[in-house]
Amino acid sequence: MKKLEKKYPLRQKNGTGFPFGNKKKVSFSPKKVLLLGFPNVGKSLLFHHLTGAYVTVSNYPGTTVEVTRGKGKIGGREVEIVDTPGIYTLKGKSPEEKVTLKFLEEEKPALILFVAEAAALPRMLHMLFEVRDYHLPLVLVLNMIDEAQKKGFTFDEAALEKELQIPVVAAVSTRKIGIDKLKNVMKSLLYPSLSLKTLGQGQKVAPSPAAPRANILKRSFQYNPPQGAFSSDISRGNRLHLLLINPWFGYPAAFLLLFFCFYLFLGVFGAGTIVRLLEEKIFMEIITPYSCFLAQKYIRVFYLRELISGEYGLVTMGLRYSLAIVLPIVSIFFLFFGLLEDCGYLPRLSYLLHRPLGYLGLDGRGAAPLVMGFGCGTMAVLVTRLLETPRERFLATFLLSLGIPCSAQMGLLIAILAPYPALLLIWGFTCGLLFTAAGVVLDRLYPGKRSYSCLEFPPLRLPQISAILRKTSARILWYLKEIVPFFLLISLVFQFLIIKDLVAPLEGFLSPLFLNLGLPREAIRVFIFGFLRRDYAAAGLYDLMHQGILTPASALVGSTVLTLFFPCIAQLTVIVKERGIKESLLILLFIALVTYTVGFILHILLSI
Repeated sequence: MKKLEKKYPLRQKNGTGFPFGNKKKVSFSPKKVLLLGFPNVGKSLLFHHLTGAYVTVSNYPGTTVEVTRGKGKIGGREVEIVDTPGIYTLKGKSPEEKVTLKFLEEEKPALILFVAEAAALPRMLHMLFEVRDYHLPLVLVLNMIDEAQKKGFTFDEAALEKELQIPVVAAVSTRKIGIDKLKNVMKSLLYPSLSLKTLGQGQKVAPSPAAPRANILKRSFQYNPPQGAFSSDISRGNRLHLLLINPWFGYPAAFLLLFFCFYLFLGVFGAGTIVRLLEEKIFMEIITPYSCFLAQKYIRVFYLRELISGEYGLVTMGLRYSLAIVLPIVSIFFLFFGLLEDCGYLPRLSYLLHRPLGYLGLDGRGAAPLVMGFGCGTMAVLVTRLLETPRERFLATFLLSLGIPCSAQMGLLIAILAPYPALLLIWGFTCGLLFTAAGVVLDRLYPGKRSYSCLEFPPLRLPQISAILRKTSARILWYLKEIVPFFLLISLVFQFLIIKDLVAPLEGFLSPLFLNLGLPREAIRVFIFGFLRRDYAAAGLYDLMHQGILTPASALVGSTVLTLFFPCIAQLTVIVKERGIKESLLILLFIALVTYTVGFILHILLSI
């Protein structure tokens, strides 16, 4: 400890020494450690090594920015480790940057670990200096030091510590190299042998100006091109990187990967097979009948019994939807997304799709939620958090709600129109054209500027399965805590409508609107209860088609309107949670106007 005190003297208010204390007393929690750094520098894996089994993923208060917290042991004492989202500066205006700045100013962590990719240190020094200006205990973690060495970079850690006036720890998170040294440094800074007051008494430290960045790099950072095997490894990595961002190879590879991960595995297997197993075999055959039996036996009040075990009660709808339908889809997505995130592919996918999505007002990161929508729109709305600005999140949420059917619904709609290939082509062309037109028009009408953010390409690497599983389990717990209560609330509302017999008047009100679209009265209830699940409505249209109630023309109109129809109750619940009541109502209003207009025009054209 005395060596650290001598090596990193007290930082004065206008100095640059190591911040054991200031002239102005700083009050902060002595057990909170903040992980800070650019995106894709290995913070999550480092967080995994520093924390124990207790990990939570939650939104920072008043925002949709995800912050991960965990408990770890440093020097035999428990500390809270907080992993913030990757950012490029503390002076930006993105939600992630604002949250990180707010965290620094209000929660005052006892220690900051600035995690930097060793090979990219020159580009990250400016943010390190921004963090250092907050006069809080700070450690620079040079992560991925092995990959930097393979590329020909060498570091003089002692010189770097001397120039920056903070401890520097070289680490390889994927192989746990440097973790023990980092914990020892953290122990020395979190639990010093002397108090801050004693440590600051009688010491006079002349403030030393920060060394210019060029001088720091010149004295501690060198680059020598690699030779031999290392050079071959780098060449292979570069070739794979260039292939993944090359349109000729990248687009087919992205299509196959996303088709397998999100549509085939998540949509068909997750939303189909697993959901069918949980919903039909476990809930419908075991849990629902048993809950109804208990309610009939022990609850005498009719309304209370119906709210719990009625057709749309807390158990029969609320828990069934949230646990048997959405939870397996959420879990599979979190797992796949963690794999793609950890291996370094997501930034390359964003780069590849940046230009085509730019016409819709989105950047390349919009690919993840839009593709995810074909598997499950509910989960896709949650994924819009990847987008940088509220404007982009609104645009993506609107497009997901308007024109992207989930896999189960799309399969049934294709089955309805399959006997009529021309109608199937008209349906696909109409929905695709409207989806594109809506994105282009809304991009020009919605206020605000489009974000222009740079992308960091992390090294392609094998993912750490244990870290991904822990992060996935933490996100699932977040879902159970944050989203499930909304499903329960919505189920109470629907059950109330049934008890008060408010569905029949609603059918009467909607009847003229549906007749103007050329749809029979029997289709009204299909759409009303399709609001619960879109594939329910698609199945209802399929039945009406086979019963001869729908003509081929009305089947085309019904399929188009259903594709553009309101999102299901699960997706709408998440939209309200993410975007708020005002924006959610605005989205529903736009969808209603667009859907009815398109359906009416299509009906008129088919009639002619």
